[in-house]
Amino acid sequence: MSCVLFYCVTTELQKGTAKQIYSDCMETFHDSEKCEKLVLKQLLGSGSTEVQTEIEKNQTPVLDPEIEKNLRLRSEIKDTLQGQNRIFVKEFLGNPDQVQFRTNGIEAYIYTRPISRHKPGVNPDLEIRVLMRNGTVVRVEHVTP
Repeated sequence: MSCVLFYCVTTELQKGTAKQIYSDCMETFHDSEKCEKLVLKQLLGSGSTEVQTEIEKNQTPVLDPEIEKNLRLRSEIKDTLQGQNRIFVKEFLGNPDQVQFRTNGIEAYIYTRPISRHKPGVNPDLEIRVLMRNGTVVRVEHVTP
């Protein structure tokens, strides 16, 4: 009978003063921004601070002014596309980002780029889905921001 013995050594996170951690980091990386983040992680014990996570949540991507100008109203898109064919949809909205073929002969054009919004001054919709049966639009769905 043979036995295998594993010997595990765990090291604790490096604890020390902020100045010591920062100076050790600067010797190694020579990057002050990276070292400041490391000091925050070491002293707080987590990957990010609450302030950083709040800032990341509140930041929204800024749209190009050209894209902003070309956004259509959601109600206009829904009213215009109802009952139209796939050729009209492609001319009106452009080529879809994704095409899905579903059961019962339903084809879905999915637009994930910003093409519509609820009203002026509001963030654009995350997704527009145009559902077609036999090449004719039967429903237009949206995912709000």
